[in-house]
Amino acid sequence: MTMLDHLPALRSPDSLLGRAQLSGLRALLAALQSGGGPGVTVTDHLDAQPDPDVVVVLVADRAPTPATVEHLRHHLARGGRAVVALSPASALALAPLVSFRATGSVLAAPGTDNPLVLDPHLVGTGAGVLGGLHLEADDLVALEATVTPTVTPAVTLAGQTVAFRSTIDSGELVVVGSLGVLTNRWIAAADNATIVAWAITGTVDPALGSIVRDHVPHPGAGRGHTAVEAIDNGGDDAVVALLPTTGVALGSPEFLRAAGRAGRLLSPSVHDALCDFGDVGAPAGAVLLKGLPVGEVPATPASPLDDTGKDHISEFVLLTVARRLGQPIGYEPEHGGDIVQNLLPTRGDVARQTSTSSGVELEFHTETAFHPHKPRFLLLLCLRGDPQAQTLLCSISQVVGELPLGVQQVLREPRFRTGIDESFTGTRSDRRGRAMAVLGGTEEAPTFTFDADLMAGLDPEAADALEALRSVIRREHIGVALEAGDLLVVDNSVAVHGRSSFTARFDGTDRWLQRTFVVTDLAASATHRRGRVVTTRFA
Repeated sequence: MTMLDHLPALRSPDSLLGRAQLSGLRALLAALQSGGGPGVTVTDHLDAQPDPDVVVVLVADRAPTPATVEHLRHHLARGGRAVVALSPASALALAPLVSFRATGSVLAAPGTDNPLVLDPHLVGTGAGVLGGLHLEADDLVALEATVTPTVTPAVTLAGQTVAFRSTIDSGELVVVGSLGVLTNRWIAAADNATIVAWAITGTVDPALGSIVRDHVPHPGAGRGHTAVEAIDNGGDDAVVALLPTTGVALGSPEFLRAAGRAGRLLSPSVHDALCDFGDVGAPAGAVLLKGLPVGEVPATPASPLDDTGKDHISEFVLLTVARRLGQPIGYEPEHGGDIVQNLLPTRGDVARQTSTSSGVELEFHTETAFHPHKPRFLLLLCLRGDPQAQTLLCSISQVVGELPLGVQQVLREPRFRTGIDESFTGTRSDRRGRAMAVLGGTEEAPTFTFDADLMAGLDPEAADALEALRSVIRREHIGVALEAGDLLVVDNSVAVHGRSSFTARFDGTDRWLQRTFVVTDLAASATHRRGRVVTTRFA
């Protein structure tokens, strides 16, 4: 018997543990049972005494009730086995059960980047039968045994016990000072799966680690990537009333200030959608604003830097939306640092991996994945569309569950390096930047940095993990064919984008987008910026 039914109803509304986060534990329990292992009950409380033949796994995210402690005591007295995974909030309440003192303190060590900042990510070393194994997690809790002679440290960290085994009457209790070790985020790390299995069965079986690492939380290609939500502007052009006079230069402080003030004139539907997107994001990692004013659109120019003589309505609308989300910036190597850039096909770039190509599919990438000052948002406003040319999107939240837990763990480690986009250097370069992780954020809100063309793993396992991610992105992505007046807003921290190939005509009727980049704070790039132009130079 395996019972995870209690877990969705954990009393703590912000609990670390939810059903979706425990599929790796579920896979481990299934493997144990298929091999003739014991029945297991996983719960956050006990309403009655469990069967002595059932192993109780108590997830103590907060202090257990006296009734739970008493039922657990009787279970052990009858020869039962129990595992308690605890947090600092629950540690002290369990002390009467096993005659040990839990300090309740979270272990941490000075960080490698800044010794003044403690890093809670630590690795404990197994003792006794767990010798040679390692327990890896955040916020491991120090457990200090008292005089009870049957308390045996199982995992230690910096001389302190973070997991122990204790014989109580004829039963056995294993206490692990970590809630997170049971979650998908950590159970595939180090030897965690083997140690959790040992806590449940008393037997060390390293092969179980592979079962957990190979577990896919949400299998099933073709599940369907969430579509981009479209918000209709309804023909509202009120923002144009604040368009500066023709004497005010595009991108000047006065022009940007007017765009910031014009945010109050955005239609309610657009304004509220931007507020929500900035605050909580969207499943697709992007939002599509439709029917925005773009003014008179002349023939598509031959070069992004050509003077088209057009009015500045589209640029003003684009920057108004940008100012509602943060601060628009430019990058000096990209079109000379223009705050608003024209994206259109050029004859010389047909087959290159740049925004001005057309004859090749633009690979999925995080915008300026290599840059220390990446934009948070990428905005693409369509002045002239082409039904052949689709902007391709993939949000990490939509595909991460289709990656095995072991692959996810590798992607969270700094085992990848990224090259520089040739639009920044003018030529293709094999040089790559510092080691970095691909996956970040939390299990509930993952983030990632990825470039299918320029990123490489530093070892064979990392290369395989990157290929697994690339494959699932190519399988599950969605496409949006932008039309005139469409503005696609992409969260660059959670979604990668690309573009399908299309046939350019070079006759003034080709696809024409305008682009700007948005950061949430200008201060971070102050020493690498001139005005709103980021000037970082690359070797």
